[in-house]
Amino acid sequence: MAVVQYVIVLRNKLIFMLSRGAKSRRWDKAVQCFPFALYGRQSGSSLFATGWKMRPRRSHPRKPIGQALLLMLSLGMAQAALAEEGTFRSGEHPTFAHWRAACAKLPSNRVLLGQPATTKLETALPAFEEVAKALRAAFELFKIGSMNSASNWVGGKPKAAEFFDTNRAYFLRPPIPFQPFAQKLQVPPGSEVIFHGDFHGDIHSFIAMLDSLNKAGTLDGFRLAKPNSYMVFLGDYTDRGFYGIEVLYTLLRLKLANPDHVFMA
Repeated sequence: MAVVQYVIVLRNKLIFMLSRGAKSRRWDKAVQCFPFALYGRQSGSSLFATGWKMRPRRSHPRKPIGQALLLMLSLGMAQAALAEEGTFRSGEHPTFAHWRAACAKLPSNRVLLGQPATTKLETALPAFEEVAKALRAAFELFKIGSMNSASNWVGGKPKAAEFFDTNRAYFLRPPIPFQPFAQKLQVPPGSEVIFHGDFHGDIHSFIAMLDSLNKAGTLDGFRLAKPNSYMVFLGDYTDRGFYGIEVLYTLLRLKLANPDHVFMA
């Protein structure tokens, strides 16, 4: 009987299996799973798991180093496949820890208020391209998300050439109608909903809030760690403080990491 040493499953679909003879092949039968699995944070679905089916212990080959290396290679393949599905990745600030460290270097709003006016302000985003990438990704998310379904609109879905054309705006020419709307949000019983408003360009208080949620286990970086957790931001993100662009970028990162669990007014 052949020994199946490694099986990689991506979103409940078998994508890779390595037999003892180092040949990958299709496996149509049930596989006895190894006692651990790594779970994704979207809908609680299993993103990938390791498994094996083995002979009696006395005849199992003793190659722990080789097995460990193969396992690392297999997990790397699964992670690469997941990354190719379109998850937003930042080259400048790939993790919350990177972004927190960049913002920590900025002086506080209180310190800046006591200084003479200047034409150049310190920022954690010296090039706008990083913001533009996140903004474009968010626009695409909005266009294919719940707003794209006509059944979710009362009184008819807005025109694709106006409301959903992100290259147009009511303040540009040719202008399009200004179309404000309200969104109804229903969450399952027992859900945790975190509300926050009025950041007013204070990135330090925003980062401190997210840091405390990470320490509490509610967040894992930018991602909500619990499937029943939601974040709702109520507006007034900029103005008064000096770091409005940093606040907006942080909101976009949260939305992109949690498309169906983060909402912005």
